[in-house]
Amino acid sequence: MAKVLVVDDESGMRDVIQVALMRLGHEVVLAPNGERAYALACEYKPNLIVTDVNMPNWNGLELLRAVNNNPNHRELAQGSATGPALPPSCAHARRGRFERHGARFVVPRRRRSA
Repeated sequence: MAKVLVVDDESGMRDVIQVALMRLGHEVVLAPNGERAYALACEYKPNLIVTDVNMPNWNGLELLRAVNNNPNHRELAQGSATGPALPPSCAHARRGRFERHGARFVVPRRRRSA
């Protein structure tokens, strides 16, 4: 069982992801934006963050950048579900730590050991 932090500004999407993960036996914590999610990540220490990209108060890419810059989160896996692959999101993903950016999922690069 993994501890998963789900971040989305749309409560319906958070609920759908939460139900799916809980059915698989995972423990789930929810956050409505990146800023709140970062605080929860520091407190809760999840194994995985699943985040929307387009949100107020830190978007998903800002959240993952902050998490990546925190040495306490070196082993944290991250995924980012998004809406349409709009050019601004694609450009941010290319500058971030992502191998691919698509219409529905962003796959992060593998972390290198420090």
